Amino acid sequence: MSRRSMGVATRLTGIMAVCALLAATSASAAVMVATYGGTVVGGLDYGNVFGLGGGASLAGQVFTETFTYDTQAGIDDGEPGFYQEQDGGTAWGAPSPMLGAALIIAGRTYEVAGELNSEVVSATGVESLHRAEGAAGSLFLYLDYNSPGDLAAPVAITGGALGGGTFRLYGAGGLLASGTLHPETLTIAGVAPTGGAVPEPQTWAFMVAGLGLAGSALRRHGRSGRPANERRHVARASDKA
Repeated sequence: MSRRSMGVATRLTGIMAVCALLAATSASAAVMVATYGGTVVGGLDYGNVFGLGGGASLAGQVFTETFTYDTQAGIDDGEPGFYQEQDGGTAWGAPSPMLGAALIIAGRTYEVAGELNSEVVSATGVESLHRAEGAAGSLFLYLDYNSPGDLAAPVAITGGALGGGTFRLYGAGGLLASGTLHPETLTIAGVAPTGGAVPEPQTWAFMVAGLGLAGSALRRHGRSGRPANERRHVARASDKA
């Protein structure tokens, strides 16, 4: 291989390494959805949020509660080897890892969104815990089981685990509903397909620019790397034309 070819190969290797690093960095974060299921231990629907009548008891109702969170957002309060924890919101002075939460009872959904104070915990061999608190209310649940200790790991618990939780929902008139929960199931899954998050727009831009540089280098090498006699032959052919 000529020195010119070796130089081009070295530049291409460097460009592709940078692209690979950018792709790997963009894939390090993951957006996950934790879905709890169980029954309401006790509570009242003061504002008829779930269509059961103003002041109706919620005891015995089946519930589903979801938490959508970014595993890399907020403050890392975990301890490697023992548990992972991400906290955030105005109370922490950091971005919230919680992107949204919702409580579903009797087929009706109440969402807790906006700026949320939140915490997400996965304690190795102990529990998963999710909390979201905002102007619209607070949702809190935990489940004790052989947790993986990894916020981005998929989970499927179909029963037999212990746990608990509470909810308080607010509106313009004050407290709309509140109660305690008994979770029985938990699934945690990624929003994006397995294989990593979609790169951010600026990451795509860098990667495209890097590939463009690689293409330019190949074209320059293709023109300048021809043997001298081939270049002369091409020149004579163009003169005759």
